[in-house]
Amino acid sequence: MKLVMGPLGIMLLILVSATTVTSIVHAAPPAITSVTVTAPANNTSVVGTYVSIAVTVVTNPATIEKDALVSVFVNSTSSVCPATNASISGLFSCGYQVTAAGRYEVNVTAIANLPSGPVTKSSANYYFTAGQLVQAIPLVAGWNLISIPLVPASTAIGTVLASQVASKDVTIVWSYQSGIWYSAFLSSGLLVGSLTTMKDGFGYWVYMTKADTLYAMGYVIQPASSPPAYSLSIGWNLIGFKPQPTVGQETVGAYLTSLGAKYDPNNVWIYDNPTGTWSRANSATNINPGQALWIYLSGAAILYP
Repeated sequence: MKLVMGPLGIMLLILVSATTVTSIVHAAPPAITSVTVTAPANNTSVVGTYVSIAVTVVTNPATIEKDALVSVFVNSTSSVCPATNASISGLFSCGYQVTAAGRYEVNVTAIANLPSGPVTKSSANYYFTAGQLVQAIPLVAGWNLISIPLVPASTAIGTVLASQVASKDVTIVWSYQSGIWYSAFLSSGLLVGSLTTMKDGFGYWVYMTKADTLYAMGYVIQPASSPPAYSLSIGWNLIGFKPQPTVGQETVGAYLTSLGAKYDPNNVWIYDNPTGTWSRANSATNINPGQALWIYLSGAAILYP
């Protein structure tokens, strides 16, 4: 109630009704917020043929983690682990037996059967390489001058560039070997032409419609094989960089030591893919896995990396 002065000095008694506004907050429905493959690390190599795949499941509320069923898939073909309850902490692991060398795709699906119905969440795709090493080579949109820093198990151009061919982002590949240009063009989903292989020791021009990463797989030295040696001809050679097992970056002078006086240190050229610019290298210039270079020889020689 409230007492106020009215007209002609008459006191009036006013009833005031107070309204209370209540805010109702609804709790978020139970959910699986994330499913993450934590091991092996994405795009890394594993040693041996037994791979332990670790998964972390995060739920809201956290108490439903123990009710999550986790299935692990490799190469999208079948569950390599049966649907199994995650631990109370949301950590889960299973073992996978590698049957062949190569690059493997891992995807995980978690399902929580709640009173309101099943809740499902899948992980992003993760990759690991078994039996071989892997080297990531960034590719920019446009021209890229690259090399394969490992010895591929399969040198078929469609295998080495399988991901880029599948996405149709690679359109042309050129290589200059023993004074002859070889090429392959994307046609009907395949790279076809005179260039049918991509090997270590050579440089390759690769044209991309958009940026991507080439994950080159292979060996330092292929099993039951001798260390690599590359025959080079007189004149210009477009060569790749094949690093030693314990060496990543190496100087031009150190890498070309076996060529002796047959290579001209004033005629070594390196192309920078991101900027699209050339630079004349010297003996102290560093080269990295995945790079290629033009060199000029005064006579035929063998490069021993």
